[in-house]
Amino acid sequence: MKTRIEHRRSQRVTLTVPVVVSDSESSANPTLEDTFALAVNKYGGLIAMRANVARGQKLTLFNKATAERKECHVVYLGPAQVGKRQVGIEFAEPLTDFWKVSFPAPGSKPIPE
Repeated sequence: MKTRIEHRRSQRVTLTVPVVVSDSESSANPTLEDTFALAVNKYGGLIAMRANVARGQKLTLFNKATAERKECHVVYLGPAQVGKRQVGIEFAEPLTDFWKVSFPAPGSKPIPE
């Protein structure tokens, strides 16, 4: 049986990126939170959030470092810890340039320490 990591389509890179998360479907109060990504890959990332979101909810992510904005949706909700939870997001299509990171090739393994 494969683990969640083995099912992942691209490797995650641990990287702190400042982002603003907005509700794509709300015109009254679209900004949910000013926060940061904890880990990223070319299909999305893992962000820390205080705001309540639902699996499948459409969001807009604004990368404060590059001023780029992309649509995404919630695919994972981690347990709440210290008022925040880890939220997995996925872009509609792979966006290798959104995070401005060169991702490892599929099948790459970390260099042993």
